[in-house]
Amino acid sequence: MADTASDNSSPAPVGEWRVVILVTLIQFINIVDFMMVIPLGPDFAQALGIIMSDLGLIGGSYTFAAATSGFLLSRHLDRFDRRKIAIWALAGLSVGTFAATLAVDQATLMMSRICAGLFGGPASAIGLAMIIDVVPVKRRGRAMAIAMGSFSVAAIVGIPFGLELSARYGWQAPFYVIALSGIMLLVALYLLLPRMVAHIQQQGEAKAVGPIMLLKKPLTRLALMLVVVSMFGNFLLIPNLSAYVQFNLEFPRERIGELYMMGGVFSLVGMQLTGYLSDRLGSVLTGSVVCLGLATVLWVGFIQVPPFEWVLWIFTGFMVFSSARRVAQSALTSQTPDAHERAAFTSVQSACQHVATGAASVGSSYLLTANADGTLEGIAFLSQITLILVLAQPVMMWLLKQRLQHKPT
Repeated sequence: MADTASDNSSPAPVGEWRVVILVTLIQFINIVDFMMVIPLGPDFAQALGIIMSDLGLIGGSYTFAAATSGFLLSRHLDRFDRRKIAIWALAGLSVGTFAATLAVDQATLMMSRICAGLFGGPASAIGLAMIIDVVPVKRRGRAMAIAMGSFSVAAIVGIPFGLELSARYGWQAPFYVIALSGIMLLVALYLLLPRMVAHIQQQGEAKAVGPIMLLKKPLTRLALMLVVVSMFGNFLLIPNLSAYVQFNLEFPRERIGELYMMGGVFSLVGMQLTGYLSDRLGSVLTGSVVCLGLATVLWVGFIQVPPFEWVLWIFTGFMVFSSARRVAQSALTSQTPDAHERAAFTSVQSACQHVATGAASVGSSYLLTANADGTLEGIAFLSQITLILVLAQPVMMWLLKQRLQHKPT
């Protein structure tokens, strides 16, 4: 049963698509800026004298800065025109990214990444709030799929392009390009994005909502718990995928790019299909099918040891179903906040995602053991934890759907 009884075959207005496309570009720049740092690690580590074991601190500094700003700013984001917040957040992200090119050691690089994270968190949150504002529930699954498809495009295009720039022109080159792209998008936002103040007009006498007030609501707590369960389960395995397929499954290092390319392409298609089906059949049913697909991949490819010829499809299946289940989940959780608390909700949601991501990444490093030949001990155990969390998601989505049906309009 679909999440709404409205006709979802009507075309989206031009202005609605304009907002979705601009938000997708914001998400793409934000994601490339975040994802690019770890693959570039060996390049700037050698240039700046950074110990390889400290590269995780560089990536983590962005993550936890984004989580911190998400919690601290959530109370204030719904008070202002979303267009202004998006412009200022993207400007700060661009400046923080450019500052990385001026780094001379580990401390200055981390400071620039903290600056980027402080603005990157609100940029992502306000983008999702704008989509919730302008896209009705009957079309929101597809809109979320398009915006979240930036993850896959970043893996397909952004990261390989950044690595090539670094190899040709130095490790600073990708940061220059991202900062310049951010400035160009700023101009587009200024010229094309309309003022977005409807949420202010609708809230009337309602006060600005902070994270504590949001967390007092059982409906919000359940939605955020669903987000944490999804992200935590994914990132128990994602940081270790490359090492697992190379050393445990003996996949050649020179073909790793092929894995990510194929996984990214199929993930992009899978996310769009999931968004469409979420609008047509409902996010709960669609999400349940996707979770069963991911559970099958986990059992066959991670808890069991698959044949070598299955590795490419196991890796692709993991990426497809992992990203697709987030689309179905987001289509449902986007219905949780009221108009005057949407930016606060997406900001806290973004913070929870970053905390869950960081906690899972750190936790997996403690639960895994690397042997002398590079093989990882403990992957099956991590996969069992992920499997439990994956199977819990349809139940949590069903419970959230039931409570949403009784939510006052």
